[in-house]
Amino acid sequence: MRLGRAILAVSSATVLACSSADPPATGDPAAPPPDAVTCAEGWSADASGQCAPDLPSGPCAPGTMPAVGKTACATVGTTACQPGFAPHASGWGCAAVAPSVACSGATREALGQTACAPVGDCAAPFPPAGATHFVDAAYGAGDLDATHFRTISAALSAAPAGAVIAVHDGTYAESLTISRGVRVVGRCAAKVTLSGNGRSPGVAVLARGAGVSGLTLSGHATAVGVRAADAEIADVVIEGGLAPAIDVDGRGASATVRGAVVRGVAPRTNGISAGLFAGAGAKVTLTSSTISGAPYAGVLGVDAGTQVDVEGSVVRDGTPDDQQMGGAGVYVFDGAAVTVTRSWLHHNRRAAVMAFAKSRATVKDSLLDDTQPPARAASTEAFGHGLAAFDTGALDVENTTVRGNVGIGLRLTQNATGNVRTSVVHAQQKEASGDLGTGAYVHVSSKLTVSGTAFVENHRTAIEAFDDGTEVDAKGCLFGFTRASLDGKQGLGFYLQHAVARVEGSAFTGNLHTGIYLWEARSFSMSRSVVQGTKPQESPAILGHGLLVQGVPSVTVAGSVFRDNAGVGLVFSDATASVASSFVARNAVGIHAQDGSILQELPEVTGLPDAHAVAVDAQTRFDGNGAKVGSGVVPLASPLEAR
Repeated sequence: MRLGRAILAVSSATVLACSSADPPATGDPAAPPPDAVTCAEGWSADASGQCAPDLPSGPCAPGTMPAVGKTACATVGTTACQPGFAPHASGWGCAAVAPSVACSGATREALGQTACAPVGDCAAPFPPAGATHFVDAAYGAGDLDATHFRTISAALSAAPAGAVIAVHDGTYAESLTISRGVRVVGRCAAKVTLSGNGRSPGVAVLARGAGVSGLTLSGHATAVGVRAADAEIADVVIEGGLAPAIDVDGRGASATVRGAVVRGVAPRTNGISAGLFAGAGAKVTLTSSTISGAPYAGVLGVDAGTQVDVEGSVVRDGTPDDQQMGGAGVYVFDGAAVTVTRSWLHHNRRAAVMAFAKSRATVKDSLLDDTQPPARAASTEAFGHGLAAFDTGALDVENTTVRGNVGIGLRLTQNATGNVRTSVVHAQQKEASGDLGTGAYVHVSSKLTVSGTAFVENHRTAIEAFDDGTEVDAKGCLFGFTRASLDGKQGLGFYLQHAVARVEGSAFTGNLHTGIYLWEARSFSMSRSVVQGTKPQESPAILGHGLLVQGVPSVTVAGSVFRDNAGVGLVFSDATASVASSFVARNAVGIHAQDGSILQELPEVTGLPDAHAVAVDAQTRFDGNGAKVGSGVVPLASPLEAR
């Protein structure tokens, strides 16, 4: 089953002509028995007495993929769904366990519960143990003394550091300043409201050891602001008023926000708009909370030294700012860092998570889904992203599901970097023009390292990379079942243009058009990988190749499998390549070269051959193809348009 030793010269015919077909996989009856053959690791002798790669005998179930050297399907993607999430019905990744509609009033989405959870406990004993000062708008003159007040402001004026102010049911039209380490504790957010006039802050925290809990804050120009202080903000509802709802700014400022809701705040004209803002080196932890309908960003962190941690929270339904831009779930820039853990970022705009300008976003055990385009978008970027890093931004992603975002699941651009592990990028949606729905898009000198991750059931391409300086390293990944994009075109597993990629132990399964398409890429290498079941493009119904290489000076393929592709297993046009110790089976045509590329068989292949040669070693086996070697000219594809 070897290539003839003669060099195959390509004719000028315009249709694909075939050489003699490979014999069927059952082999020659005179072949030696299987135990007479010594096969490489991960390969075994088949019924014909020849070595074939160990692979699953049938299709792999969702959450698994074929891997060279394994007869059982290998696990790929999210390793487990964390508390608050459950396996998605598709079998790919996780889904949030949460109410089907957004919560309202003094309730919030609590991951793991399908009913809205109350904010705080109105039935808990009140005043709380340890209360030292008491506020009730209904107090009469005879009730007032050194520890009992009608207003919270009066209690704050009297309370020393360490005091606990208990606020009874009622509405208090006040703007508070906490200048000592005092805690203000309302009965619960459903029964205690601090209302504002739209011009003043709700609570200004200027001291360490301060706290605010059990309140609804409504109608303030910033509900809680923290400066050179630390604050605990718990079991509060912030509604209406101006963004940012929670503003923690300055080195030395910190806040812990727990069990809170930020909902429906309005954008600030010519100012910072966000549900939660942290800047100038501040530290903020947001846990078991919901931010909904925030303008520009649900969570916004800026400046070097700023750190925001989001855990077990929901950030959803982002809205535009006063310029009709933004609406991101979590956004960091200018050196800030954010860690998102076990959280759900749903139906935001532009991006669920975005890192810009030397900032870093770390995302673990989370779900990022249904991101929409920005309200006002340039014609070249009328789409959303699940994850995005721009201009030296960085992403680190683990055990996370990125699903159903309109446009692109993961994007790196302008010298950005990304490291993605054991995650699922599933079923991104096409944007309004019918284009995109791409799993991952890497360009403008950016670098993506991805391992153990499934890019499945996306549109256009599972992953595509453009431009000089762009690099992709993939290990143990699945790029599969990509669907057509605009006008029934594309549906590729992997596309590389003017960039570099290295692939190891991965699978390209059930794609359309081409499993792997290299167009004037700088270099590409793959080892111990599988390209199988590629179907023709939907409209027009052409191609269906495993590997298509056009104008690439350096391609190396080792220990890989190309099987059951509707077109040609491997196509080389104006390319230089080596193919070693691989298996090419049951394709319409095994291998083809044209446009200056010539096929050579060599006893062994070490490194690249001379320019425009495609060297195939004697250990590469062709089996059961309609034709082993093609002749004539194979119609080639047009390069994809960069977006």
